Amino acid sequence: MKALVLGMLLGAAQSVAGDELTLQYPAAEPLLVVAAEGKGESQSIGSYVLRLYRVDNPDFPRDHYLHGIVRPRDGVLERLEFIGVDPHGALGLMVVMRSVGTGSYLRAEAFEVVSGRLSWRASTDSLPAEADPAGLLRQQLGWSGR
Repeated sequence: MKALVLGMLLGAAQSVAGDELTLQYPAAEPLLVVAAEGKGESQSIGSYVLRLYRVDNPDFPRDHYLHGIVRPRDGVLERLEFIGVDPHGALGLMVVMRSVGTGSYLRAEAFEVVSGRLSWRASTDSLPAEADPAGLLRQQLGWSGR
């Protein structure tokens, strides 16, 4: 089991525990994003689920499910991160996966949250381990934010 890691990404806390990542979405209403590898699947390939919750009560942050998406996974979930969509502060969400094996290549996917729903926007694949997936996704989508 992976160690618990707390970090700050654009003012939002991300935690990693087991095969699950969580990220507090900084919005007018508090939202929680959860990414989890498919239960019982190989660690190197399979699927992941991205779920969105509205946090009405911080003691029970997963009581109000809003929306979810199942996506293919090649590698392990490495991180969730916010990426700027535009210069006015709108945020997109990025899921980064790292391949298992030689090269440790990256794959990243971009999502938007609009009206309480997750929307897949783009993917990058087979990126070198040192690549900037956020920059590549922003460029691919024409997002000008940082």
